[in-house]
Order: sequence, then C-alpha cells, then structure tokens
Amino acid sequence: MLKGGKRRIQAGLKSSNKAIVVSFFGGDPYYARCAERLASQCDAFDLSYDICEIEKRDDESWINVCRKKIAFYTDKSEEYDAPVIWLDVDTQIIGDPSHVLESSADVGAFLRNFKYLIGFDPMQYARLLHPGYLLLGRSDRAKAFMATLRELDRTGDPTGTDDFVLQEALTRHAGQLSFQLFSPGDIVFSNEAKDRGAAVFQHGDSGNVRLNVSAAIQHQPELLTPERRRRVFLEAAEAHIKAKRPREAEPLLREVRRMDPRDETAMLKLLKVYDGLGWEKKFAALAAKAEARPELARAVLRLRYETAAAAGDLAAADKLAARIEEEGGDADKAFARSRQFRLSFDAEAARREIDPADRVPLWWWERPYPGNLGDMINPYLVGKLTGVPPRHQTRPGRVLAIGSIIRFAKPGDKVWGAGCPSADQAIEPGATYHAVRGPLTRRMVLEAGADCPEVYGDPAWLLPLVYPDPKRAKTHRLGLIRHFTHRDRPIELGEGLREIEILRAGQEGIEAFLDELLSCEAIVSTSLHGLIIANAYRVPARLATFRDGDRQIHGDGMKFEDYFLSIGRDDVAPLDLGAPPKLEARLAAQCRDNPEREIDLEALLAAAPFPILPEIHEALARMRAEAAPWGRLSSLTRRAFASISRQ
Repeated sequence: MLKGGKRRIQAGLKSSNKAIVVSFFGGDPYYARCAERLASQCDAFDLSYDICEIEKRDDESWINVCRKKIAFYTDKSEEYDAPVIWLDVDTQIIGDPSHVLESSADVGAFLRNFKYLIGFDPMQYARLLHPGYLLLGRSDRAKAFMATLRELDRTGDPTGTDDFVLQEALTRHAGQLSFQLFSPGDIVFSNEAKDRGAAVFQHGDSGNVRLNVSAAIQHQPELLTPERRRRVFLEAAEAHIKAKRPREAEPLLREVRRMDPRDETAMLKLLKVYDGLGWEKKFAALAAKAEARPELARAVLRLRYETAAAAGDLAAADKLAARIEEEGGDADKAFARSRQFRLSFDAEAARREIDPADRVPLWWWERPYPGNLGDMINPYLVGKLTGVPPRHQTRPGRVLAIGSIIRFAKPGDKVWGAGCPSADQAIEPGATYHAVRGPLTRRMVLEAGADCPEVYGDPAWLLPLVYPDPKRAKTHRLGLIRHFTHRDRPIELGEGLREIEILRAGQEGIEAFLDELLSCEAIVSTSLHGLIIANAYRVPARLATFRDGDRQIHGDGMKFEDYFLSIGRDDVAPLDLGAPPKLEARLAAQCRDNPEREIDLEALLAAAPFPILPEIHEALARMRAEAAPWGRLSSLTRRAFASISRQ
C-alpha cells in the first residue's frame, strides 16, 4: 500500500506545456489504494505526477480535508512553475489524456454534472464546474486567478468546501479567463460503460459528498423564470412535507397551481397534504377535479390506493388494487402488485390472529416495481423459515437479509446474509452482524469496527429447503435471466432456450420463477441472484453481462467477487452477451460458474436472528442425505459426469 506519496516529474515540462497530475490522500486505507492505482496509471501513460499523503486528524471533518485542495494545487503549480491538473484520488486514468493535459487554457474542467455545453443551462445549477478534474495553466491570467483562489480560501466561509471556493472565485475574479471544457465523452462511470474505450477518465465516487453535503455551505441557482419559480416552490413544499409541516407546504402548492392549474405534480402533492391533514372537503373537491381529467384519473386512483395501504385498510386496498388492474397504467399495476404482496403478510397475520410482536420485522427493497426477485424473496423465505408472516418495517430494529442492502443498516438493525455492492460503501458499526454474503463484506464490517462471525452465505441458498426441486423433466436446454437493467437489450434466443423474467411479485410469481429456472438444464444470468439461486438448486450456471450497455448494474462489481469467494471461486469472468447476435443452446456446456464449496446452510440457519422451524432442519438433513453420494465426488469428477450427461 502506498505510504507517504509518490511522484515522478519529467524534465522539460515548460517546453511540453503538459500538465502535471497532482492529488493527495489520507485517512481510510481505501484512498491509499486509490492513490497507488492512480500513480500506476500515470506511469502507464508516461505522465508527470505528484501524489502526496496528508495527515488527517481523527477530529478533522470531510469539509476541512476538501478545503486543503485549494492550497495544495495552487502551491504545486507554483512549485513546478508548470500547468497542473488536480484529480480526485479515486479517479482512474483509462485512456490517453494528452488532449486534456496539453492545454493552453487558463482553466480546464468538466461542466457541472458532466454536461455538454450545448443545452447546458447555468441557471439550473448552483455551481458551474466539477471540482474533481481541474486544470490550471501558468499564464499571468491563470496566476491571478490562483491568487483569488488563495485569498478566498483564506478569508471565505470555513464551512465551504473547495467546490464552494472555486465557484466563489469564478464569480468574483475580476479578470477574464480562457477556458477548456472537457468533453462528457472523456469520462465514464462504470467498468462496463458503453463508451469506455474512448474515455480518458473513470469517475470515482466514495459517497462522502452525499454523506456530508448537508454540513457544507452551498450556492443556490438563480431561478428566475416561471418554471424555475415552480421548482423552488415545489422543493420548498417537499421540504416542509419531509419535516412533517404539511400546513406550511399547502400554500406553496396552491401557488404552483395558481401559476399552472394543470400542474400534475402540485395537484397530487396537494391531495396528499389534504389527506394527511384530514381536510376531507378540500380533498374531495380537488380529487373530483383531478379525476375529471383523464391524464390525472389514474394518479388519483393510485393515491387512493396508497392511502388505504398506508392506513392498513386491507379491504379497501384490495378493492382499489382490483380497480388499478382494470383501469391503471403499467406502472400503477406494478406498484399495486408489489404493495399487495407486502400487505398479503399482514392479511395472513390478521387471519391467524398473530401478535405483531411475534412477527419478524423485516425490510426489503421493493423497486423497480413489482419487485426484483432477489429482493422480493426476502419475506417469502423468512415466512417459510419461521412459519410466521414477517412484517415490513422501515425504522431501525429490522432484519436485513437478502441483497446488496447492507448500506441501509442503521444502529439496532440485524444483518443476516446481506452484502455490499461496492468497496466504498459506509458500514454501520452500530448494527449487529449475524452473517454476511461473503468475505469481502465481512472485511468491510470488521474495518468499520463491528463484530462479524465468519458465517457466509446469501440466504437465497435456503430456498431449496422451503421449495424443494420437484425433479420434473427438463423442458429447455438453457435459461436466460437478465438483470432488470438489461431487460431492454435486444437478443435473439435460439432453439431450446427460454427467458426467465426477473421482475416478480407475490408467492405465485416467486414460485413460478423457481419452476422456470428448474425447467432448464443450465442457466446464463446477468443477475447475481439468478446465478445464486441456480447454484443453490445445483443447476449449472454462468455469469454474464452486456459490456456495451448504457445502463449497468449498481456498484463496482465487488458483490460478484464477494459471492464467488463465499463458494470457493476466484476465477470467474462474466460472459459478454453483447457480442453474439444469437444465444445458442450449446452455450449450456460453458455454464461452469458453479460452487467449489457449498454454503454451510447449517451455520447460516444457526446464525439467523429469529427462530427456525424444526421442519427446516429436517429438510436440510434430507437434502444432505440425498446429496451425499454426489458430494463425495471431486469437483473434476463432477464436471466429467456433467460433461457426459450433456452428450
């Protein structure tokens, strides 16, 4: 790991006019690893660079660390008397940056949110430039601008970050600068981004901005037009609503409706305010106006359903859900199916007269509606394991189980089998960790200062205990499961293939998914849980992706590595489905992303933060007995048998 920093300054900098890469790091070891990676990438592209380690005190805020950038990069410019480019240390250089670094401009940067100049509205954004990629030249104009930066850094508001100081300097500086605006095509945000081959940078995002932005002083955009006034009123109203001040939100929403009586957003928010305040007459009058307009009638129907569901009025929710199935749009139907699934556990508990205290408080991710199967199996599985329908709970004191949802853990929550989507996620040390998906997640938990037993396993591995393989004859050679971000990708399926939809809701939908998966001899999946469930049922599987996709799965790929390490694999490379024009059944022979060691289901059950039915342990014993002859074979022998069976 990089210590102290690293630099390489080449001779002849002034004659080349090529900017020196400057950056710093400190604190979390993650940033030291990023610094080492950035230095290595500079070496690969033969760049001059100076990457320093700074001391970060335990009591030093993120704002103060960011503020140090101003003095750092202006000092480096003066030290080398050469152009410099500041790069946030978690940036990656993935392409030749010569056209960026060999600039004669006074200032170079990306526009805010990495926008393109054409169509960019500076009034829409509080600040003009992105501060993480900042080139500073050595002209007299550039030197004068850096003097302004230093002065504002010295005298400006101490709660402002480097971003704040940069915007202040751009606004207040008396001179007129020359600018180079970097192209949005020079940056990507994912290892699998479609335009990665043409890009220079890959953006890093540690999450610190989101965690600390509320503590830093911010600029406000100049909202002058009616549309901008509308946005201000709506945002102010939403802030009041979130702060439990609906009475203060109500006049703001009425003002938006005065500006545009047809404003759908304001009307629906106002209806929710009236409903929450119990202003029945105002609600009825406005709802009647909305329902008279075809474009709003569906939204009002959905609002009525949401109100009934939130109030626990199961009978009314059932009736409104039935209406949505007849009258609603696709998005409304998907939402209602998801919410009806949640309410089905409450209905079952009511029928069986189960005390709420006896139900497992469980939280699961429900979007995109009607639900991603890897998330929706949470209540299904917990209900089957315990014999008691769980209850959906949003406040701390919940169980977080299946999925990359460990980042949502709060003090008092119980984590059982969840994992991290990326290595830069913050971990809550105040949660209790009973088991996690894999060793990478466990390491992050331990580094955060929490305890975590060495119990690994995604609880989806327990599905065969609650829904055994019926051992029906296989109907398809190969099944394709796509992550929902890949659903719109065109792909031709050859003979003997079937596609298995990942968005499901309800027990019937979940069990239909399992039946469809089990009808296939092998599975190709871009969804992690498609692969996990295939592994759990011992269906040969292969991880895949669409490398050229515009939309990619959230995270940095760590969750896949984390899972594979939990099953003894560190050699998995996903199959690129963007290349073949047609998916053929013969690909089943390549479905080898299978466990070298299976998850210890007994340990996973023992770690559960709720009681498990005796029948589950009996089912595990039966499954072990049935699998014993197969398990005694070496992995090579098992692969040989599998190969023979395919012939």
